[in-house]
Amino acid sequence: MFKSKQKMSVDLVRQTRDLLIYTNCNTDSRESKRGEKFATLSNFLRDLKQILYGNSEAEPVSEQAAVVVVGSDGGGGVGWRLV
Repeated sequence: MFKSKQKMSVDLVRQTRDLLIYTNCNTDSRESKRGEKFATLSNFLRDLKQILYGNSEAEPVSEQAAVVVVGSDGGGGVGWRLV
């Protein structure tokens, strides 16, 4: 079960990174498409914050937080750091 959550954390970091790049590089996109991308990006950032800081129902999981901050799954990772 932990491996699945760790994989999910890596994917979340990768998808957030990709959306940040997309929204930065595609300023000429249709407004509705950009709005969709920003809504998704907002959800991803909320999920990352929950992993790093926890919430009212759960404490942060240090192993998942390490995956998010370092951006590595032990197999090459995503090459992105929050720090």
